[in-house]
Amino acid sequence: FVGYCKNEPVCSGARLIAGNTAGIYSIAAPSRVRGKGFGSAMFHHILQDIKTCHKGLCTSKTSPMGINIYAKAGFKPVCDVFIFDNRDLLEAHVDNT
Repeated sequence: FVGYCKNEPVCSGARLIAGNTAGIYSIAAPSRVRGKGFGSAMFHHILQDIKTCHKGLCTSKTSPMGINIYAKAGFKPVCDVFIFDNRDLLEAHVDNT
């Protein structure tokens, strides 16, 4: 999903439904419009979309920055997710070429 304000894209988000589980992922807004409610509006739009077509579980993975909106919508934390990457190694390699 892409959210627009005055014909300008201001946020995005993704929904995935697989079997008995739906997921809300990748809610994002550029730094120039953060704090104006666009990410929250996208979250609620996707959640409402899921509620209209899905009756199973709904999950998500969020950052600490977005945890409150999920809690207010009734989501409960069930685990911590740790992401390991080698982005710093890739950036160092690119800088040396």
